[in-house]
Amino acid sequence: MPTAIHGHISSERLLHLVLWCAQGLLSASFAAMALLKLLSGSDRLVEIMPWTQNTPLWFVYALGTSELIGAFLVAAPAVTRTPQRIVGWTAAVFCMLMSIATLVHAFRAEVRLIPVTLALAGLAAFVAWGRMAHKPLETVEHTGFE
Repeated sequence: MPTAIHGHISSERLLHLVLWCAQGLLSASFAAMALLKLLSGSDRLVEIMPWTQNTPLWFVYALGTSELIGAFLVAAPAVTRTPQRIVGWTAAVFCMLMSIATLVHAFRAEVRLIPVTLALAGLAAFVAWGRMAHKPLETVEHTGFE
């Protein structure tokens, strides 16, 4: 049986570690996209995100605000006692959002953006699955080693 001396981490702890890394990446990605939408002028937005040209500015700001709130909710358990099911549901919403973004980019023939939206959708789906299907880390054996 592996011990702490051998350094073998339980599979449950490893899953939680990978999920934390995925949450950090997801949170950083959505925070960056949100800040870009919220802090860029309308001309700059059109340069960076051509779809904003035919979209009301209030919608772009609402989307950016929602993404920023979501980014916080995905990262919140790191500093608060936010239940992981909130992280799971937020990640599920991000997955749906990125699926819709993929369709929008496909419809607009913005092919270069489709791999990015699909990768973020996959990452969000992984976090949603991990945080909704597995027990919280607090209930895992506290030693972390088997």
